[in-house]
Amino acid sequence: MGDLSISLEWVLQEDVLKPDAFSKNHKIEINNNFFNAGSAPEYGGKENELNPEQSLAAAISSCHMMTFLALAAKMRW
Repeated sequence: MGDLSISLEWVLQEDVLKPDAFSKNHKIEINNNFFNAGSAPEYGGKENELNPEQSLAAAISSCHMMTFLALAAKMRW
């Protein structure tokens, strides 16, 4: 597996950081690929931005799919 580089950037957009009143928007950089992210819409995020729940579900699903494909290929299925 190659190198993995992850960077997160969040900027305070309000005057003061207050509970339930701060921007959830942030940027994720993975090996020089950029993604707009935030929280789930139910928690103030935007519908069209990646949220942690989606990221985790996608990672698990992708891992399971790749494992299945590797095993199926070895079995010449």
